Amino acid sequence: MPMPRDDLRSVDALEVLVLVDNVLDVLSTTPDSVTSELPNIRKAGAKELGGKCLCCGAWGLSLVITTVADGERRSLLFDSGPEAYALERNARRLGFDWGTIDCAVVSHGHFDHAAGMPKALQLASAANGGRKVPVHVNPGMFPRRGVVISEEGEVFPLGEVCPRRKSCPLPAARWSAPTRRARCSTAPSWSVARSRA
Repeated sequence: MPMPRDDLRSVDALEVLVLVDNVLDVLSTTPDSVTSELPNIRKAGAKELGGKCLCCGAWGLSLVITTVADGERRSLLFDSGPEAYALERNARRLGFDWGTIDCAVVSHGHFDHAAGMPKALQLASAANGGRKVPVHVNPGMFPRRGVVISEEGEVFPLGEVCPRRKSCPLPAARWSAPTRRARCSTAPSWSVARSRA
């Protein structure tokens, strides 16, 4: 149900904390509006730079978007990266408090944006006293996906985000029939992409 326009509020501040991204470069200069991960790593207790304190880059994305309005802070987890390890490691190294997450959003059903969500929900619930964190997803979000890797139509499958709907740890998912971007005779219900390799 669309939110009425009079329910929208202006915010005093918007903060974005990057938990997982494809790139990590602590030595490059950042724009004035961007804070390097280094202050957060120091706040979390690091005494020197090294592999044991730095975040790790990973193929995917996870952001914590925090709004501040009239002194109230609200945080949303936007995607969760490709797997639990990078998400949990980076959050710990940045000193992130999982108990601040009010809700989560999955932008789309690719594993590099959603496969870390079960761990994120577990961490958030453990940190907030056991409260379940709502997850917002679109219907038909998790079709089986693959890449066509041969002229004969052979499909190399991508890992499933939610292999079995009933056991999927994303409780707010509203399931519908899989969407199809392209049809492939060897896997007719998959969404596939052609490999350029």
